[in-house]
Amino acid sequence: MTPDPALDDLLRRGADARWGRERWQAEVMELLPPETRVLERNERISELYADVYLRRRDLFKWAGMAAFASHHVRLALWPQGSFAGREGHVDLARRRRWLARVGLDDLDELRRTNSAIFEDAFWVHAAYLAGGIEAVRAALPNGDHPLLDAFEDLDTGCRGQSDECVWRANVRLLRHEQEAMVQPHFERLSRGFSRLFSAASTLGFQGDRVQSRLNGCGSFYAFCVLQGLGPQRQRPRITELEHRWDWIERSIVPRFRRFEADDSLVLPKLQSIAA
Repeated sequence: MTPDPALDDLLRRGADARWGRERWQAEVMELLPPETRVLERNERISELYADVYLRRRDLFKWAGMAAFASHHVRLALWPQGSFAGREGHVDLARRRRWLARVGLDDLDELRRTNSAIFEDAFWVHAAYLAGGIEAVRAALPNGDHPLLDAFEDLDTGCRGQSDECVWRANVRLLRHEQEAMVQPHFERLSRGFSRLFSAASTLGFQGDRVQSRLNGCGSFYAFCVLQGLGPQRQRPRITELEHRWDWIERSIVPRFRRFEADDSLVLPKLQSIAA
């Protein structure tokens, strides 16, 4: 796979720049199409996650999982096609009104969530690629930040060649993403959509969705039911942080680890997303 040239250019410019967090965020957001190009923007986010994962497969496990998650979000964005003009731009206000009329306005919250996660977390991967842990420290000079803490652990795992340390750091990134970015957006979803979303949510890595649902690994609802999570969880909700986190930590992460261990599976999938 050929590395993304726009990202290469950003990494060259950022290598000795010692940019702060806001500058890094502004730079990585410039890599995306405008917000009105809904499907292209989602595709680009997925591509960039896959690109950085393939550059540092030994470290950037979160980015690999994020590439799949963003790629799955595309399914929720299909209604944009009816609102795209000749150049692919979408009238977002008109789209929101239409979604509201058919009772699917919550879908637009998923689009915003996808962009918010990228803005919050992608830049730190770019900074690390450009200048290592020193670039991340320079961007977060006050310390005591979840992203800095996770990347300190990531760097420690890299230098000590500790795979378990690297995975712990990536799980910390996942937890930060779910608490700080995903949860505020999910709390805005309606109760009815939350139920539908809980039943439909699945994240598969090998493409066998039917098997994913049967074994309870890819499907959020199947996992919760098959695990017998107790009377307080008889109606699991993906919008509940701890319900969702249980699924991510106990099902999604182990499943991705097994998937990632096989180059014949992970490389073609991530390369196709990056392309």
